[in-house]
Amino acid sequence: KLSEPERPMAREKDYAPSKICLALICYALVYLTLAFVSYTKESATYDEAVHLTAGYATLSESDYRIDPTHPPLARMWSALPLLLLDVRLDKEIPEWKRGDWWEISHAFVFAQNDADTLLFSSRFMIALLGCALGVLLFAWARILFNSHTAFLVLGMYAFEPTLFSHARYVTTDMGLTVSAFTAVFSTWLLFRLRSWPRAAFFLLAWACLPLSKFSGVLFLPVLGCAFVWRGLSTQPWPGKLGFHRLTDGAKERFAFIAALCMGLALVFVFLVWACYGFHYRITPADAPPMVFNPLPQSETLESFWLVLLNTIDQYRLLPNAFTQGFLAALVETHRGGYLLGEQGHWWYYYPFAMWFKAPGIYSVLALFFVVFFKRFDVGVKKELFFLGSFALFFIAFAMTRSINLGVRHVLPIYPFIILGLGAVLHYLLAIGRSKVSWALVVVLALEFAGSYPQTISFFSPYIGGSVVGHQYLTDSNLDWGQGLKNLEAWMGEHGVEHVNLSYYGTADPGYYNIPYTPFGQNPFSIKETAQEMRLPGYVAVSVSHLSLNKDGQYNFLRAMIPEERLDGSIWLYWLEKMPGR
Repeated sequence: KLSEPERPMAREKDYAPSKICLALICYALVYLTLAFVSYTKESATYDEAVHLTAGYATLSESDYRIDPTHPPLARMWSALPLLLLDVRLDKEIPEWKRGDWWEISHAFVFAQNDADTLLFSSRFMIALLGCALGVLLFAWARILFNSHTAFLVLGMYAFEPTLFSHARYVTTDMGLTVSAFTAVFSTWLLFRLRSWPRAAFFLLAWACLPLSKFSGVLFLPVLGCAFVWRGLSTQPWPGKLGFHRLTDGAKERFAFIAALCMGLALVFVFLVWACYGFHYRITPADAPPMVFNPLPQSETLESFWLVLLNTIDQYRLLPNAFTQGFLAALVETHRGGYLLGEQGHWWYYYPFAMWFKAPGIYSVLALFFVVFFKRFDVGVKKELFFLGSFALFFIAFAMTRSINLGVRHVLPIYPFIILGLGAVLHYLLAIGRSKVSWALVVVLALEFAGSYPQTISFFSPYIGGSVVGHQYLTDSNLDWGQGLKNLEAWMGEHGVEHVNLSYYGTADPGYYNIPYTPFGQNPFSIKETAQEMRLPGYVAVSVSHLSLNKDGQYNFLRAMIPEERLDGSIWLYWLEKMPGR
């Protein structure tokens, strides 16, 4: 009888399967309830309208004209509930015909439909992905360690503020995170035992990865190296396909790997065409022809990728929206960010940003990891090397690109970090320090509770918490346009009938019943040009605008102490008159 290799750490404690299932059901109910309660308190964030509209247009119209720079899989998943609702998509507006996806999306979400109805149902689908990721993390930790450690790891995941925050927004970030973790998990399982179910799981998981977000292809080079290592490894690789026992020689191993690669290519091509409706153009057959071509932007791209992708597109080997969308994603190499009060590009942006946003307990566990690493079992070290290789390559590549827009762009490495820190928790259990392990998770839960429900504004207590977060990071790390509902509630509580507003986001303040006079910077959706402020009166300004302070136009506010700080997103000031007048 074929069996998997032994666990790298002995199973000190386990629970009955019925108790594990009950515990996971309780976890899912609590996680989804926390997610629902929190995301209903937030307005639409900057990118959500585009992702939501693109997903619905894909499902209902088989139309991909809305932002082809992202693949459709995660968007389609989030938009599934909209097929059951009475949703209107107006294809007669001029913006639809010219493919202006920002305007199309704003009209679809805030004018043609009820934004909260759309967002609540679609955000729940993303929350389901976040919940499923916790179950996958538990499953891997249970195989790697034991059930006791797996529950600790699940707690570390459930109360991680950054992951929780982005598991509530309609974007492709959580889709990529779940897809990447699933793909690597499937590889780990396959490397332990070759079988038909595990091979099928592997093929499906890796084929879906680039369809979740184009940056998913960054995991492929590490997969190639892992294949070479597994083929040459002296560690047994048992296998049985059907009734046929696989020979465990180097030649047979590489033949199996070659078959996997060919199978992956076939499954990937089929899924790409399926996700794009089996048609080449970005528009359906009954619509005016339209193709996506970012070629004018791609002159700086290395010739290899330019020739390869355009050749694939020329011969229609893959849909136009996929090849040219991938090309557009490659072209985008410079988008500056905000770090420590400065704007620009930094190779070290992501490590610093991750630490600024990390719970204090994570830093403690990271220190324990360094101290105890030598005491870990050799098998555990090998498993950690396997995990770390995927995570390190992904963040190393991200550090070479000048796109510093937020930790959400390296979100896929977070589950691997948590699983790695699980080795510390397991070691503490093994030496009889179970109370210490659980205390660490409890403290993490308290950190999480301190920022809930606005968890996106969480910052490490080592730098002063969310109160000073704007001095370190901004945009999707802090203020991403989610604060209009809080502003509406504050105005109602204080009897304020009007504010002067400078908003960082794409939502419609009018939808949230906010009477306002726009000033300073505002999104495209606020059609009125900046006007003279109505003073005396309240001034509401997004923290991202205050931090970025374009052309110094917010200097007069930065010199003042705000009357109210609405969860790190919008600050309120009272002005009798403009300073200097």
